[in-house]
Amino acid sequence: MAAALGNTNANGNSGGKEWGKGNRKKAATLKGLVMDEAIRIMNSKSKSYKAMEEKKLVMNKILPNCIPRPIEVSGPDGKPIPLFDNTITKK
Repeated sequence: MAAALGNTNANGNSGGKEWGKGNRKKAATLKGLVMDEAIRIMNSKSKSYKAMEEKKLVMNKILPNCIPRPIEVSGPDGKPIPLFDNTITKK
């Protein structure tokens, strides 16, 4: 959505840079590779010590960053985060 005519909030903002696009693409690729590897490790049926240690590492380090925590997507009570304070009454 474009800013209203005369809005100067974005003065001097030249927008996204070309190198930023490349970095976003690299980050998305890397995230995909990490997630594929995490899925492979978690789907492994091996019960060896090494496999179990890999699973622990994935569960402790990678999964907490991939799964949204309730407080991030809702308020502390699990309900939507209010955008406006509805407790103020007009007189």
